[in-house]
Amino acid sequence: MSNRAFWIFVSILLLFGSVTGFRLSGLPKVETYKLLNVAGLSYNFLGVLVLSELLATSPRWKDTW
Repeated sequence: MSNRAFWIFVSILLLFGSVTGFRLSGLPKVETYKLLNVAGLSYNFLGVLVLSELLATSPRWKDTW
């Protein structure tokens, strides 16, 4: 993934997360800790994407595996 595509993806992910969080916060039955859990899972997903990109493009990591 190129640098530009990565930043576009991150921007779209943040925008999607913000809109989703805003919409979910309007529901009376959704508690705050559930919204934070969704945000944490999204953050974990982003971390997996970054690490997979690092492993895919780094020649040093490719040599060790």
